[in-house]
Amino acid sequence: MTRYDGGLLHAIEIYLEGKSNRKFGVLVIDEHSKKAEVTARALEQRRALIFARERGFKIILVELNPAMTWEKRHATNATLTDAVPPGTEVFFKVGFNAFGKVDDTGHARSGNVGRSHLDATLRKAGVNELLVMGQMGNMCVRLTSVGGRERPTGPPIEGAVDFGYQVWICPQIINTDGKDWLDWFDDRGVKCYTAL
Repeated sequence: MTRYDGGLLHAIEIYLEGKSNRKFGVLVIDEHSKKAEVTARALEQRRALIFARERGFKIILVELNPAMTWEKRHATNATLTDAVPPGTEVFFKVGFNAFGKVDDTGHARSGNVGRSHLDATLRKAGVNELLVMGQMGNMCVRLTSVGGRERPTGPPIEGAVDFGYQVWICPQIINTDGKDWLDWFDDRGVKCYTAL
């Protein structure tokens, strides 16, 4: 298991010392709320977002495509959006995996062809490291980070590690819904820290 003791944010600071070829992005996945919810997880996520903003990391709020839901939009929790720079990009995903397959209109594709524009957006910003937070740890966060099948009979969909990103996580910024999720990053190169 690739698990590291200690704080994630401190580890990122140490890791970046003297490295000009490494650039972080932050994915905030499905942290939607109709009001500003203040939970322990939201406060830790806010702390991580302030850390990222102060260092100029590319931050992307990943939300469910409004065309896929009965509501107009599942907007990101205001407790978090208040911590990011104005104009922070919102990326609308189709399905669980934000790198998931879509066509030119943004609709989900059947089969293992095409992919969302998330990879191109991150590469355009020079990102090669990803700090990932959000919900749910055993679904959207896992599939976006390491890929896999959204349905047992569906095609595998590539995740961030398949595209060459180094993924960084810690349990305090991921909603596990009380489930054991710490096995999905085993042997995938995901850096999981025990604390923020």
